[in-house]
Amino acid sequence: MAYQISDKTAPIIIFVGPSQAGKSMVLVRIAKYLYTKGYSVQACRNYIDTNDYQQACDEFDAALTSNQALPGTVTDLLVQIRKTNGDIVAQMLEAPGEHFFNPANPQQAVPGYLQHICGGAVQNKKCFIHILDFDSNPKSPEQSLRNNSTIRDLYAKRLINVIKPFARKIDRHILLYNKIDLTPYGTTHECKNFGGALRDAEQNYSYVFANMKKKILGGLFTVDDFVFLPFSTGTYSENYDDMGDILSKDYNISSDIYPEKLWNEITRRF
Repeated sequence: MAYQISDKTAPIIIFVGPSQAGKSMVLVRIAKYLYTKGYSVQACRNYIDTNDYQQACDEFDAALTSNQALPGTVTDLLVQIRKTNGDIVAQMLEAPGEHFFNPANPQQAVPGYLQHICGGAVQNKKCFIHILDFDSNPKSPEQSLRNNSTIRDLYAKRLINVIKPFARKIDRHILLYNKIDLTPYGTTHECKNFGGALRDAEQNYSYVFANMKKKILGGLFTVDDFVFLPFSTGTYSENYDDMGDILSKDYNISSDIYPEKLWNEITRRF
């Protein structure tokens, strides 16, 4: 299967996180916000030439202008953001969570196509959005990063030791504390306690915070190599059929405060 990044200059925003971390809906929430601000936001159809990928593009484009959440976990998706004159501002890339971290096999290699895109082979500037997984209802509770510190630590070490080295000095990192509305620190309207959210994230992901550093002034000083942001995509209500299976999820978006701050941070150095 060939993966094609056709635009060789527009920055790439890469969503990093395990399965069920919320990568797909973070992407949708940013896209909805940009759509209301006059940008053209569309799935890139020539990224992968398969029927499954074209279906994923259809589902994303439909979710952009509806109140429906994406029907399931997106396997792969590349989204292009354009100005009114047609110029591409940025590209947003999501890959399957298990390609970044598989709890059943935490030592597995990162797929070659992701190494190619995330590393220096693709020269576009990159912004890595590392989604700190504070899941509330994972499919496998025993593998929940919130509830299982062993799994969480394995993911933290993989992020630092395997994923982060792909980045270059010109690339940026954002640690995104998603689902802040499911914590005491925020709602879908605002983060009420930024300091509390930061301390909670740092406590749960101490290895990430301690090691995502860079040296400045010839190595005299060490500073954080990331920006920390809380985030909420919104709320969801499930619709069931007569057999009790989920038909769809209604999606009520969060306040624009969240995607606005994230987008401003993403583009600050583009």
